[in-house]
Amino acid sequence: MKATKTLGYALILMLAATMGWAGCDAAAGLGGGGAGDILDDITGGGGGLDGDGDGTGGEDGNGATGAGDPIEISVFATNTGTDASGIALRPSDGALFLVNRDGLFGPIAEDADLSTLDPIGAENLFDADLFDMETGGFVLAISEAGEFWIGTASASTLAVVPPEGGDAEPFLGLVQGGVDVSNVNPETMAFVPDGFSGPQMQPGNLLVGEEAGQSDLSAIDVAGDRAVVNVDKPLDEEGDLIVRLAHHLAFGPDDTLYGSNDVASALNAGIQTIDTDGVPTDLPGTVGVSARSFVVLDDGDLLIRGVYDPADGATVNGIILWDADTEAVTIFEDLPDTDLSGNDELIISADRSTIYLALPERSEIWRGTDNR
Repeated sequence: MKATKTLGYALILMLAATMGWAGCDAAAGLGGGGAGDILDDITGGGGGLDGDGDGTGGEDGNGATGAGDPIEISVFATNTGTDASGIALRPSDGALFLVNRDGLFGPIAEDADLSTLDPIGAENLFDADLFDMETGGFVLAISEAGEFWIGTASASTLAVVPPEGGDAEPFLGLVQGGVDVSNVNPETMAFVPDGFSGPQMQPGNLLVGEEAGQSDLSAIDVAGDRAVVNVDKPLDEEGDLIVRLAHHLAFGPDDTLYGSNDVASALNAGIQTIDTDGVPTDLPGTVGVSARSFVVLDDGDLLIRGVYDPADGATVNGIILWDADTEAVTIFEDLPDTDLSGNDELIISADRSTIYLALPERSEIWRGTDNR
């Protein structure tokens, strides 16, 4: 069953990416065919993946695979903004929120057209005491208390919006921490789960990471006094720094922390696990992989949006699957370089049954739902 499940996950999300970047008529009017159209092209009219590989699943005619398919894929929201890479799910109810240069939007309902919606807050992102410049590439995290934390790789200041919405307030703890100043420009944020606890990273902390040479990591006590602790740089037995990756951070179903590199290397692993002391271990089989974003599936496989540059093959820029059993990249889809964004974002629901994919170049969000 694992092989069927992982194949289904990878293919469906690769189909979603192909739909978003294919260049036909889009559901949002921006180019690219509906989900049903693309599935018809691939399965010869069957309209979906039924779990046994024969492509006999039904199609509902609304730009999505039918509800009877093991994994249903559809356009979830349109006109989200070409800088709208910051998406997150609220822990209390699983509602989806998004941040772009116009502010914070949500909860986002299915079939939402963001051009018709008003932001619930953070319309002041470019005030002088926040980001002080027009920027994109936002990252978003939502605390257990419902606070919205907004970051960008362009600034060390964070913007915090209260649960009820309204103006964002600046958080300067990354740049005004006394001796423990981190100056991290957050490229990624992730909340520490209950099953992960170390001397500098505690459950409920907000981890922020930046791909800055050796990759900086800091932990913020958002539920307490908002103190910032920099996670120590790991050293080897000779006292030399060990390269730790933190362009994107994500926790797995067993609370393992993963970090990734943004630049593919033919010599070094592109993804690591990071233990509770902050010490990384290269993930086998990820040499040549850059993971701009990824999620950990329920069976431990990683679904990756990034680049695969194997030493003995052509470079693939698209959607990649790392298989936890074989410890190898097993499935990938090459997508047009011009249509891919460095700010594409994958997130996954708490029960790991639903995946959201933000496509800034398409100004859309796609949803994949596991029906099994």
